Amino acid sequence: ASDVYKRQVEGARPVVRVPRPQQDEAAVQLPSISSTAGSATASPATERARGEVPISGSEVAAEAAAPLPEAPAPELENYQPGWRQADRAKVWNPLGKLKLWRLWLVQLGTAIVLFTLAWSTLKLFMGTTNRLLYFTINFIRPIQAFYRDPTQFLVITFVVLMVASPWVLDVWLKFFYQRQPIALKQLSNNSPEAVRVLSRVCQQKKIPLPALSILPVQEPIAMTYGCLPRFARIVVSQGLLDSLAEDEIATIYAAELAHIVCWDFVFMSGVTMVLLIPYTLYWRLAIVSDLGYQRSQVPSIQEIVRFLCLLAAGLAAALSALAYGIYWLLRLPTLWLSRQRVYYSDRVASDATGNPNGLIRALLKITIATAEVIQQQGRTSY
Repeated sequence: ASDVYKRQVEGARPVVRVPRPQQDEAAVQLPSISSTAGSATASPATERARGEVPISGSEVAAEAAAPLPEAPAPELENYQPGWRQADRAKVWNPLGKLKLWRLWLVQLGTAIVLFTLAWSTLKLFMGTTNRLLYFTINFIRPIQAFYRDPTQFLVITFVVLMVASPWVLDVWLKFFYQRQPIALKQLSNNSPEAVRVLSRVCQQKKIPLPALSILPVQEPIAMTYGCLPRFARIVVSQGLLDSLAEDEIATIYAAELAHIVCWDFVFMSGVTMVLLIPYTLYWRLAIVSDLGYQRSQVPSIQEIVRFLCLLAAGLAAALSALAYGIYWLLRLPTLWLSRQRVYYSDRVASDATGNPNGLIRALLKITIATAEVIQQQGRTSY
């Protein structure tokens, strides 16, 4: 999602400590041989250690090729930062009015580049499809609609996706991640300051209080989406609330509310909707491919069923890779905007809370918590 706070912070990485193995003195001592009978049953390695058996070249090679004993598994200890300047400001001066024209220019440039890439990708897909139908499949005629200019279709599609983004994303997050609404009273149990900041900033900027939701997942996530301030949503995860202190939660909510104040959330919601189409195809097709391959490995199934499962798995994997390639390509022009707009949201959050140190602590803790979840699950979350 476009508003997920996953900024990497230098030095915030797990520290690997390998415990020193405890050596047993009895284990490192060579066995003593007290009789002739005992020396007859002694191993060649023991006799070599006593200097009684010469070592040949082939034996040296065999010992070198022998597997080494397994080292103890490293104990992973999560990095815990030390705060040299962690206090918040008692009294602070306003930072002044933001000049948003640069942000609007970046949004305009991103929209032009994204539309050009989407238009070129769609045009290439339609032309390739009709050429394949014309030269390879004689009984299927080329699709006449694919010969038309897709400009009008793309413009209408983008506008519809942008307008419908709050409701479509609500359903998408509800279906896949069990999104639940959270009331201000429930939020105050985690951070009373966050409730005060939301109420004060909305009153000052004369915007409605956005709808608040929570995702019951471990990953620390915060995002904002919507088509107008009255339809805006701020969604955080339970993992974020569990990872941060009260004042840090307030700075994250202030930063998310800043996207509504700066009006960059509307365009990014439309971008998210566009990217969600190829990404969801990639995600679900990858799962289908894995299931087909696992089904083909069942010993009791017939050979024809095994072949069909492998064929379906391979086709789903190819389409999944294609969908991810389209997602990766369309995502490229949005990265600059995704990073530039954070400057404005951080500035508004620092001005609203007077706690830039709290915002920095929150971002670093989010990075550490993200690393912990990836370490536990062995993968990044979809």
